[in-house]
Amino acid sequence: MPIMPPNNTPILSYATNDMSAGDVFYQRQKYKFFVYPVLGSIYNFNFWEQDKFYGRVSPKGFTGAVSEDSLKQLRETNGDTLFANAFIADAWRDFTDRVKELNQAGTLARGGVWSAPKAAKAWRCAYDSYHEYMVNVVYIAFADTYMNSQKAKSQLKDLRTFLKVFGSFAQQVVKDGGPVTFSGFLESPYSSVLNTGLAIEIADDNHGDDLPKAKKFLYDPNYELVISIASQYGFIPDKNAPWRLVGDVENPAMQEYMAGIFMYQDPINPLDDAGQCDDPILTNRIAPEPYGFCTIPGFENIIRHAPGYPEYAPLIRDSSQGQETLFTGSYISSWENDLNILRLYLLDFYNRYIEDNPYNQKVTPPLPGCSISKIEVTERKVAEEAMFRGPDAPYGDKWALKATYNLRLLERGLSRTKARRTKDIRDFMNVYYLTPGSSEQKYYQSLRYINTKLIGSLTTRNLTDNTVGDINNRDY
Repeated sequence: MPIMPPNNTPILSYATNDMSAGDVFYQRQKYKFFVYPVLGSIYNFNFWEQDKFYGRVSPKGFTGAVSEDSLKQLRETNGDTLFANAFIADAWRDFTDRVKELNQAGTLARGGVWSAPKAAKAWRCAYDSYHEYMVNVVYIAFADTYMNSQKAKSQLKDLRTFLKVFGSFAQQVVKDGGPVTFSGFLESPYSSVLNTGLAIEIADDNHGDDLPKAKKFLYDPNYELVISIASQYGFIPDKNAPWRLVGDVENPAMQEYMAGIFMYQDPINPLDDAGQCDDPILTNRIAPEPYGFCTIPGFENIIRHAPGYPEYAPLIRDSSQGQETLFTGSYISSWENDLNILRLYLLDFYNRYIEDNPYNQKVTPPLPGCSISKIEVTERKVAEEAMFRGPDAPYGDKWALKATYNLRLLERGLSRTKARRTKDIRDFMNVYYLTPGSSEQKYYQSLRYINTKLIGSLTTRNLTDNTVGDINNRDY
């Protein structure tokens, strides 16, 4: 049951991450069940709960990242060069044009964040976010914490022993909710809806500070009208970050930008002027942009610059497949490159660690009757990328397949008996050996078998509380 505040309590929530756990819980309940339902929008995304995988996990349960080829630069920004999925950029252009028209007509109140919204944040490359996470979270935890153990230090002699030590470290990290693969990262709270290319933020406020959410954004005199207008262009606000608008690909308005509508081209009169003898003067005026009108009943007067994109054409036949069409049309499946990416980080982590710790010391306790310990010092050698490349490399395809299987089981919280693991490994290695064609084809088919048959699609049952927990101050 929701915790409701007393009748005389102002419609505000005061939660911050500096409060005690009990106070934060009460204030967050207040925002969730009282503040936002009174002041906010009926239709909203909630990325702390039911919508946490929107734009990152396909309806079939597999993660992906938007292709950079599908992006388009945004108009109406705070001065930065920002990008979003192309149809989002088109919708944003028309939405902000409409708000400017209302401003000029005096319909909107002057001032406030919603009177002239400009994009402050938009698409953030998922690979860049993963890189920051791996370097600033995973490696720091490994090098500065896990490797403080004398046992771990003495075990790490070369690349082979590093992979063994890192494997033990990874089991602890993943258990505590820290992914290692790119797919695991996309499934985790460390990834953000900004990585999808579907979201635009008009401010850079703190997600963990509730008071400005209401005072600055929900109490803004233009909020209700501007959010209503945004819905006409397919945008829905984020409940927990009301400065964020997210494209709803199931919304008919947004699907018009995805699949396109009939566009008109107004003609121009090239005989724009006349000379002293009434001779026509030809000009080089630029033709106006093509435009169209909304086809949704009741909204036919809304102008759209929506040429559409071929990859989303299936929506014309079946509008119920918005998310599936999005993933098929402009996303790259992550499982295909998980280990190709991770191998680069493992190589970098190893070489970075031995650059700071070039020598390994093994201390042997003194023999009975002797007071001097024996210290054996060996130099750690730099590893080359060739150790990971090619089917016959020491840590090539076969190693990568086994590593994928083990890591993805950990990240999904899936338990397997020893007998089941042995059978699974035998099965995907049979796929590798028996698939005709090149080594690349063999590797791909075996990898596909691991991810689609043995690990399977994502469901809430795959995830632990740590994996999907509410990280209030994280920008997601």
